[in-house]
Amino acid sequence: AGNISENSLTTNFTTTEVDDTNPNPGTPGGSCGTEDFEKIPANASGYALRQWTNNGISWSAEKARTDQTINNRAITLNEGKALKSSTIDSGIGSLSITFKNPFSTDSNLNIKVVYTEDGQTKEKLYTYKVTSTTKTETMSFNIHQPFTFEISTVETSDKNRVSIDDLTWDCYTLSTNEVAKNNSLKV
Repeated sequence: AGNISENSLTTNFTTTEVDDTNPNPGTPGGSCGTEDFEKIPANASGYALRQWTNNGISWSAEKARTDQTINNRAITLNEGKALKSSTIDSGIGSLSITFKNPFSTDSNLNIKVVYTEDGQTKEKLYTYKVTSTTKTETMSFNIHQPFTFEISTVETSDKNRVSIDDLTWDCYTLSTNEVAKNNSLKV
């Protein structure tokens, strides 16, 4: 009928500034979680089940030794065995990990993030060739769900072994574009 209503109540809020240098605009800067392996069990050269808790996350490593170092303490996996975390409630944007083969044979390393979305278990997997040179890799996951880490050597006949140190990950949050695209923001 062309009638104009009175003004509604006003709501004020501040949006975060866009960081054009960030390659993943959905990931806030800074670390969300870390595992530096400083709380792993005492140095031991034998391969056994190792379990510890750090920063509220429980970790277990099958057939692992604790006497190798990279930046400081590190966990070394052997023959297709895995390092696993308990469920981490934040999402994950990206992961940085440092690794090397402390012995002479080149190895392969699988880095897997497992999560549940729409009632289905899903995973994102990266595989790296590991030499005796220390290397740090960063990979992108962009998962907005609770998740777990599963990091494992690839089982081979030549005693595939990898030392791992300094896991650091960023929490993932939906960007404004993703919220609009997914129609998950209601005003």
